[in-house]
Amino acid sequence: MKDRIPSFGDLDVAEPIRTRDGRAARLMPKEHPQRMGPYTYPLVAEVEHPNKAGAWVRWHYLRCGHWKSNDACNGNDLVNVRCAGMH
Repeated sequence: MKDRIPSFGDLDVAEPIRTRDGRAARLMPKEHPQRMGPYTYPLVAEVEHPNKAGAWVRWHYLRCGHWKSNDACNGNDLVNVRCAGMH
């Protein structure tokens, strides 16, 4: 069975963002998209590290804000602050 990536609407990059579990996040200038299998991850963001206070990590995301995970709703996903928790 093929892994299913959820189909969320596009992330509004003009609005504030954070991770689904509430950590700070900031989009980075356009870089080369990352390809993994059939998926292209066009967004790059720096987010507060989930396990190291004060540290930041740079990850690639799908256009909808979904992080590279098989989880339907992962804490590392990006969401708009105004609609966080609604996915």
